[in-house]
Amino acid sequence: MNEFKQTLKIKIYNEKNEYLEIDSEKMEKIEEIKKKCQEKFKYKDKDINNINLWFIDDDNDKNLINNNNDLMTYAKEIEASKFFIKLNVDINDKLKEDYINKIEEIEDKEIQNKNNNYLEINLNKKNEKIKQLKKQIMILNYKINYYKEKINKIILYYEKSLNDINFKLYNQIRDNKIIKNDEYLKKELKYNIENSDNTPQNKNIIKNNKLKINGKYCIKNIEFINNRCKKCYEKCLESIYKCVLCDNLFLCKNCHKNNIKGKMHEHNDFFEINYPKEVIKQFKEDINENIKINNIINSFYELLKSIFFDKNGNISLKAFNDSDIKNLKQICKDMKSFNEDPQIHFSKYHKIFINDKFQQLNSEIDKRKFADKLALFFNLMKF
Repeated sequence: MNEFKQTLKIKIYNEKNEYLEIDSEKMEKIEEIKKKCQEKFKYKDKDINNINLWFIDDDNDKNLINNNNDLMTYAKEIEASKFFIKLNVDINDKLKEDYINKIEEIEDKEIQNKNNNYLEINLNKKNEKIKQLKKQIMILNYKINYYKEKINKIILYYEKSLNDINFKLYNQIRDNKIIKNDEYLKKELKYNIENSDNTPQNKNIIKNNKLKINGKYCIKNIEFINNRCKKCYEKCLESIYKCVLCDNLFLCKNCHKNNIKGKMHEHNDFFEINYPKEVIKQFKEDINENIKINNIINSFYELLKSIFFDKNGNISLKAFNDSDIKNLKQICKDMKSFNEDPQIHFSKYHKIFINDKFQQLNSEIDKRKFADKLALFFNLMKF
């Protein structure tokens, strides 16, 4: 039994890089944390229900913190019973609706200045229908992206929970069988030694054909492969060391070598688990593929930056050139070859970088030009 109380240190940054630090021996509710953020960062009272807390993971994905379970899911154990998590806070901006409303205001002003003849009335009706359809499409895209992220987060959480439960159940079942069948195993061992040429096959072996499909291992489902080192949190690519006395404590080769009793872990007895050569090969190939995907996505973001911003970081109203279109089509083609959706990544970039700058434009004409540029870019991504 752990003699120390669990403590959680939370460091929360706002958009101005100001931060709030919370040290707590009891698990504070999310509502209390949001209240402290409101007081620290001087948010308005009406914004309390719109405050969002985000955890940004190693893949630069934003994960919404809804409850205390989410906090502990992403928190890292820095010492025994001491956990740490870094969060970002912002006010829930109604990105799509505000963006659409501004476009509607611009279009309404233009419609009011037109003559009320028969042809223009019909044209206005057509534009109004198009405007409504655009609004519906943008809202639906926003909802789809939001629920995709939420579903992925839920899946990851429950996969981790199920893996931990299955591993504990496996150990309990295994230990129970060893105790009950101890005498049987002794007799079977004696029989095998005396009849070495006629050793019966082990009837208790359970094969799982789903762990290798079309010649490729399903690495995420293979036991031990996806565990990280408890000390340095690095993935182990060739082998891993598992504590004999703890259910789920693993060390990489370097940390196991440097492990000093009482400093990092109380036990010194470890199994060395070596991965098969084919698994190691596939593991490294998957890592190289992920590197390629990250490079392509980074190229996509760099292209977005060069198209929509100038060297000073201000909104650019400059039209696309042939080189921009050519690069965009090639990058989108490369992303789709790895099953990456350019529109989803564009939506993230738009929310984080473009929306604030768009709202800062003072000229209605500039807003209209930039909205047209965004619409054209969105269509080009579909090729």
